[in-house]
Amino acid sequence: MNAERRHPTLRSHGLVQSAAYPVCVFLAVFLVYIVNYDVLIGNDAKSNTFLPVSILSEGNLSFTADEAPFMFVWRARGPAGNERNVRIANFAHKFRGGTAREMRDRGDLWPVAPSYFITPTRHEGVYVSTFGPGVGLFALPLVTAGYVLNGGLAGQNMALLWYLSKVVAALAVAGSALILFFIAQRHVSRKGALIVTGAYAFGTCVWSISSQALWQHGPTELFVMLGIYFLSRIGARRNFGYYCGLALAAAVLCRPTSAPLAVTVGLYLLMIDRAALWRFIVGGLPIAILLFAYNYHYFGSPLDFGQLVQGAGIAASKTGSADVWQTPLWLGAAGLLFSPSRGLLIFSPVMGFAAWGVVRMWHAPSMGWLKPVLAALMLMWIIAFKWFDWWGGWSFGYRPIVDTMPLLAVLLLPAIDTILTSRIWIRMAFAATLLWSVSVQYIGAFAYDIVGWNDRVAVFLPGDTEPTPVVDSEEIARLRLVHGSELKAVRLDIDRPENRHRLWSLGDSQIAYYLANFGRARQRKKTMMDLWIRDPTR
Repeated sequence: MNAERRHPTLRSHGLVQSAAYPVCVFLAVFLVYIVNYDVLIGNDAKSNTFLPVSILSEGNLSFTADEAPFMFVWRARGPAGNERNVRIANFAHKFRGGTAREMRDRGDLWPVAPSYFITPTRHEGVYVSTFGPGVGLFALPLVTAGYVLNGGLAGQNMALLWYLSKVVAALAVAGSALILFFIAQRHVSRKGALIVTGAYAFGTCVWSISSQALWQHGPTELFVMLGIYFLSRIGARRNFGYYCGLALAAAVLCRPTSAPLAVTVGLYLLMIDRAALWRFIVGGLPIAILLFAYNYHYFGSPLDFGQLVQGAGIAASKTGSADVWQTPLWLGAAGLLFSPSRGLLIFSPVMGFAAWGVVRMWHAPSMGWLKPVLAALMLMWIIAFKWFDWWGGWSFGYRPIVDTMPLLAVLLLPAIDTILTSRIWIRMAFAATLLWSVSVQYIGAFAYDIVGWNDRVAVFLPGDTEPTPVVDSEEIARLRLVHGSELKAVRLDIDRPENRHRLWSLGDSQIAYYLANFGRARQRKKTMMDLWIRDPTR
């Protein structure tokens, strides 16, 4: 008689044991993401964070100056008639002429410009998130729970709102790691599945960037990985095509640059399984209609996206040209793959082994579903390489292509078991790159403070022809005591063309800076986070 029939508890024990691995993977990843107790500040996450509040309080997907004054630059007229630009957190803000509300009511305070993270619509005085509605909608359930339990978030408990948004991001990225583990278990050994999942979760910028604030990235990575999971299962069950289409459409709703994956998967299904293709289209259609209706309502065209609408102005301010696709392909590729302060193979060299996986994929019939993933990866990289600020503005590492890490991770699968059984020097090389990758992401998760390296300050000492970079204002103050007024300080803002050479500097690299100044950067990060939460105009 079968042992499992004689002892039913053996079967139950096996089920519990098999379920324990995914639970442990998810919890371990999620806890690592939140253990720093930080929220990574940044304006790119602001409209995503506040959109759920707008939905709950205003019942819409947009913002106005009266609803969110901190998202605008205002013009204030003083008692003497003089005017100046100001930022206000709320209408209780006090001026010499009274509160902001009083000045607004009598015409002495008016909005003059929105922040870059919101975009004007065709409706006068109405603005929407530059980055679309998907991420805010994804965060809505958790923020709603906080809204109900706390009795209201907007303007009352900014700290709770920002921490809730961090939890949403961490849950999304941890969820993507869990789904990767499920994919990997079906194709490689359990050891290989755990290593690939760990390399993705802790060795890429999904830890240092995606999980640390409610950017577009976290939810996008979750839905991309979910779409890949269902893609890998379509061969066994065509109805998974519905779920694959739904997941990839949700990824596009969060970040339109995910569209190449939906396109390549559609073309792949057209060639191998047209019945599954129709299911794929039907699954994604509701969200596609929602996105097109959103674009038409706010911009007048279903194919207009906030980032493209706003992009020309930002491109002109950063580069002097309004062309959003102006970067030479070779420059963007070299920068996002190899530059010391943005390169994928510098910050996460372990993912370079995915190239081996691509080679082995062509000789593994069971891995044919990876072909549209590879095609999408190339297309998504080309988009990022050509975008006007290929370096991603003030960011850590290769943020412009961080959404492609789920694709790279699954492309690593065909090679992982071979790597683990290869010659010792190959295993050592893999282990070394994995250790380096995890260490760099640890530095980013705990010390990256937005301004420390991206907006670094340098000084001209008496007799210098080249500026000398300094760590912070304390060091400048110390040098001023020695050199007095002869000391000149300059900002090395990476967004300014004259400072962009720093992206290629080995001596002034981002990793070296945060490694050398880890403690000071961590403290500055905490201080800036506290100021940011208290004052949403920052």
